[in-house]
Amino acid sequence: MKHALGNYDARGNACLAFHLCGVWHDPPGVEYTGIIDTGFTGFLQLPLVVAFELALPLEGTTSVTLADGSKAVKPTATARATACEQSRSGIVILEAASPEILIGMEFLRRFEVTVRRGDVELVRTVAAALRDPEREVAARATLRERFGAASGRGFKALLAACPLEGVALVRPRDVARDVEL
Repeated sequence: MKHALGNYDARGNACLAFHLCGVWHDPPGVEYTGIIDTGFTGFLQLPLVVAFELALPLEGTTSVTLADGSKAVKPTATARATACEQSRSGIVILEAASPEILIGMEFLRRFEVTVRRGDVELVRTVAAALRDPEREVAARATLRERFGAASGRGFKALLAACPLEGVALVRPRDVARDVEL
């Protein structure tokens, strides 16, 4: 798995490079560097000018509590961020008064993958097999055989698996009935 590119800026802030995709940009989008702000619970905070450059679709507004305890209403947009070869969408707070990009805890949670130390090599091997065009079909088949299919089955499959004994599935048409509204 590719690691995110992080560094410290001149003021000592922990920073992280990532890409943002707007309406006019092909994925992964334009690269930015943001400051990791562990006091910010949201996804991202962007300068308003960056949102306009990316043509991010406006979402609405949200009420935020600032570091000094005051409250403010801020405009929001939807953005798709890419980091560590993964993409996640989230609600971005737009800020007209600050030129800084802030990365919040929601951003870090959405991209985090936690694996026990003893399983790291196993997970890497499985991921490599799933990415390898020559091994991916066999790897998926082995995983499905051993651990079953994903639980996110479609609605039709869920209905097909339901016990329907004794349930009348056919009903005569009823077109001549008066309906009161």
